[in-house]
Amino acid sequence: MKHIRYIMILLLGIILFSCASGPGKIDPQSTIEGTIQKAINLLEIKDYTTLFREIAYPKDIEQLTAEMPFEELIKNFEGKPAEFLLKILKIIQKKDPVISNDGLKAEWQIGEDEIKNAPSHGVIFEKFEGKWYLRN
Repeated sequence: MKHIRYIMILLLGIILFSCASGPGKIDPQSTIEGTIQKAINLLEIKDYTTLFREIAYPKDIEQLTAEMPFEELIKNFEGKPAEFLLKILKIIQKKDPVISNDGLKAEWQIGEDEIKNAPSHGVIFEKFEGKWYLRN
């Protein structure tokens, strides 16, 4: 009888511990909102290396680094380009995107009234292998 009581207490402890620890960690890039917030956070702390490695579309980085070393790419991004992207991401964070029929692309149009030199082609994020990435 004592053994059954110990087993029940042990099982209850395991169940309570697993509930308290919550479900598995969710990757922020599994949602477009999470990806935008992660990009904003990385820009605010000026972690451009992680931004490019984790937020930029992998095939775009592959193409860009074929033209110049990764370190040079990061150096060219520092300063005004990074500040501009941060402003753009904060704008689109408050807007709803147009989602493609297949659900793999999200696009925002930004007007000159919202930010000077707004990208005429809009801002595009694309889902690749279950994660959202910035395309432009």
